[in-house]
Amino acid sequence: GLSWQADYHLRLRNGSERWLSNSAVQVRDREGKVIGSLGILQDITDRKMAEEAVRERERIYRSAIEVAGAAVYYQNYTTNFTYEFMGDQIETLTGFRKEEFSFDLWKSRTLETVLAGPLEGLTLEEAVQRARGMEGISWRADYRIRTKNGAEKWLANSAVQVRDRDGKVIGSLGILQDITERKVAEAAIRRSEQLYRNAIQAAGAVPYFRDKHTDRYEFLGDRIKELVGVSPEEFNGPRFDEIIQETILLENLRGLSIEDAVEKVERERDTRWRADYRIRRPDGEERWLSDAAVQVRDEKGEVIGSLGILTDTTDARRAEKELREALSRFEAIIENTPHVAIQGFDRNGLIRHWNSASETFYGHSAETALGQTIQDLLQMGDEREEFKRILAQIWDSGEPIPPREWTVRGREGEELCVYSTMFPIFSSGEVIEVFCMDVDITESKRAEEERRRLEAQIHHTQKLESLGVLAGGIAHDFNNLLMGVLGNASLALLELSPESPARESVAQIETAALRAADLAKQMLAYSGKGKFVVQRINLSKLVEEMSHLVEVSITKKAVLRYHFAENLPAIEADATQIRQVILNLITNASDALGTKSGIITVNTGVMEVDAEYLSSTYLDDELPPGHYVYIEVSDTGCGMDEETRAKIFDP
Repeated sequence: GLSWQADYHLRLRNGSERWLSNSAVQVRDREGKVIGSLGILQDITDRKMAEEAVRERERIYRSAIEVAGAAVYYQNYTTNFTYEFMGDQIETLTGFRKEEFSFDLWKSRTLETVLAGPLEGLTLEEAVQRARGMEGISWRADYRIRTKNGAEKWLANSAVQVRDRDGKVIGSLGILQDITERKVAEAAIRRSEQLYRNAIQAAGAVPYFRDKHTDRYEFLGDRIKELVGVSPEEFNGPRFDEIIQETILLENLRGLSIEDAVEKVERERDTRWRADYRIRRPDGEERWLSDAAVQVRDEKGEVIGSLGILTDTTDARRAEKELREALSRFEAIIENTPHVAIQGFDRNGLIRHWNSASETFYGHSAETALGQTIQDLLQMGDEREEFKRILAQIWDSGEPIPPREWTVRGREGEELCVYSTMFPIFSSGEVIEVFCMDVDITESKRAEEERRRLEAQIHHTQKLESLGVLAGGIAHDFNNLLMGVLGNASLALLELSPESPARESVAQIETAALRAADLAKQMLAYSGKGKFVVQRINLSKLVEEMSHLVEVSITKKAVLRYHFAENLPAIEADATQIRQVILNLITNASDALGTKSGIITVNTGVMEVDAEYLSSTYLDDELPPGHYVYIEVSDTGCGMDEETRAKIFDP
């Protein structure tokens, strides 16, 4: 009793092709014998063309999917979940040929199922019920499977439920894709994110994402309650604004209003949000937070939120305040130390700090000194290279040097002596500046030199006194002997006739004895037992009178030249002592020539001298400034070294 159903592909007389559908039933006689058929012929050409187009589209879609490495399948739920169709790519994905692939095989190879899309968060049973329900939800799941060769892969399954005319689910049409690389990348990203998150939170910071439209924190670090005293569930934009007591904008937002700053970071892509907040927690404690954030934009470039980090900077702020106070105290000490000149130098030796005592001591203002080297400013002369070397040594070694003295010059060119201590200043373990502390010891050095000079004079006086006592004793005895010589010589001259050949020799004995007596008198005067004969003397005439005695007292290779000033004022002195001084000077000049020929020059004259010149003389007896008569003896000999000059007035 079956009906006849058939479709015929015909070619018409005009050569065109048509499709006809034949539906017929068999006609029987009373005995049940088929005697004909009654049927209907319908033109189904359009339907056939539409079906062919659908099949062609299916073929194209299937080819495109398979080229993409995916496998298309149809699973029939009414035939024990068999795969009535499975794409060839299933072998590439799983290692199993499509002929041997079954639902039981799939279940046995599945290691993990992760529901996705609208099914995320449901149990597997709940997901199956929802997918097969009437809501029309598609099936989305990722499967970790073991392939035929034992390797692990991740496959994504996207499927729609196929229903019959009554709406009953009879199967599913889906696509399987290899997402192993994506899963590996996602796992690496998650690990990286977790590492960054752990690092940020370990540093006491709280990462966040604040949604611009909802003003809620969609992502928030776990330490937010420890930071602000508000739980993550309660924390949102308005709540945060409530506890903020003060906002300090930083970097290129400094000086702007909050509204202008927000507008700036949303307008300029390269501008980040940087601010410090003083907050009051619900428990009343005040803390400081630092906020650093970048704006997150959608594909149109519109700001959708901000991603940032909140950091507790309370301790850093407190330490910074204490450091500022310590620096303020340090600067106050430096500036208000009246007798210690303090300077700071950078690595190039340029002055970076110059306190008020330095201004007072050296005479240079801070404005003048800053940016110069102290070697140039204070005209250090021969010590400039040594100062430069020591400064470099401190920078390189980080070690101070022992205190030492320096000789410098003040603003007016006056010579100053300072006692200096130089040491490095550190920051983060590195030398950032070298400080120098100077104490003025100019007066104490002068006093020390004066003390040494007085001590030398006292020593010299004591030596002269000792020699005077000795000389006095010798002179007294020598004078007694000379009296006998002079007496006998005088008697001999009286007894000798004027024509006697011996008379001239006795006269010379008498003359020599008289000169010896004069020397004895000087020695007695020197010892305090005699007296000097002070009279007015013309120094030039005195030297001229001595010329014969002088000439026989010097070397024959010396040429003696005299330059006497005319109208020379008279001096008051003991002639015998002056003669002795002149004779000693000329004799010393002769000795300086040695065995070589040379010239000895004797000059007399008058010069006007001031107090400074007189203070530099060997015997500074507080002589008044004015006109002084002088005698100068010079020679072309070897001269005297410092040791010899120190002894020129020794007896």
